[in-house]
Amino acid sequence: MARKGRELERLVKVLEKNTHEIGATVLSPAYLIDKTTGEKREIDVLISYGSGRHKRLTAIECKDWKAKVDVKVVDEFWAKLGCLNINKGIIVSSSGFTQPALTKAEFYNISCLHMEDLESLEWLPLANIVVLRKVVTKCNFKINIDFEFVNGIKNPKIILSNGNEFNKNIMKINAISHVNKISIDGLESDKTYRELVKFHPKDFKVIDVDLEKEYPAVEVFMYVEYILETQLYDIKRIKYTDITEGEVVCNAAFANIDIGKEKSGYLTLIQLQDGSVKVAYEKS
Repeated sequence: MARKGRELERLVKVLEKNTHEIGATVLSPAYLIDKTTGEKREIDVLISYGSGRHKRLTAIECKDWKAKVDVKVVDEFWAKLGCLNINKGIIVSSSGFTQPALTKAEFYNISCLHMEDLESLEWLPLANIVVLRKVVTKCNFKINIDFEFVNGIKNPKIILSNGNEFNKNIMKINAISHVNKISIDGLESDKTYRELVKFHPKDFKVIDVDLEKEYPAVEVFMYVEYILETQLYDIKRIKYTDITEGEVVCNAAFANIDIGKEKSGYLTLIQLQDGSVKVAYEKS
């Protein structure tokens, strides 16, 4: 189960990775050894530059709170930076900072960034992202040999030409591979499509396990059904601002997109300060 605030940390990781200079490494989460206790301490987002004696570390603390970040958070983060030999500290807040927090952060040379929600972006008029995906809903194989298959062999085993046993998983892989090659042009959403695919029989043989006999395949067919699934994902628009410097780091829009069973990731469109737009994808 993802801990509270993890979504903000992931988004900050994507934004920092794509707005920093080449050569910077961005990790989230990251762990460093406390020089006082010897214990591992967690950093929400860690940016490192260079190596060896010239290595510089920037730690980012992410606060996805309804309330503004207060001075206590700044003091605690400053103490943490000292224990971990961090060169630079940054606090990112989704709700801003109190004035005392900003004053103390300036004294400590800690940068304060604000993740502000926007209603629109001039360069992105879209309300959502449409994802079209072909999904296999049914798959069956039919293998014919020289005599009646069902009545003739009580304990069959199907072997491929590479020596592997044919099973449901391989059948599914073949079905998905075939469907992925089909163009979505002309396909209608949520309509069932059917395909009958013929395979080379020399790639299959049937073994009677009980009698230990082999029978070459004469015909091999795969029947597959699939649909073109349509999913809409809301786009969240944000402005990433460095309050300390009074500059907008970037404008961005992102959506948490499902990429398959139990897998998802963040698709992010980032407008840099020079006006160019970058597309980034980060797995959850």
